[in-house]
Amino acid sequence: MKRENRKRLHHIFNLLIAVAFAFAFLFPAYVFFLPALITVPFVFAILTAIHSNFLFSLRTVCKIE
Repeated sequence: MKRENRKRLHHIFNLLIAVAFAFAFLFPAYVFFLPALITVPFVFAILTAIHSNFLFSLRTVCKIE
């Protein structure tokens, strides 16, 4: 095997190892943050709907009285 090919293979292996380590460190973040990012808009929409409904009911109660 030529020396240049061996150097190139080592370079590729080093890149693969670096990518593997990066994914190993980022995997817990993906596990914890992706579900949060998916659920946050739904929770926000539900809370705003409850809040606006509450304000609407307050206004109607105040109009009746």
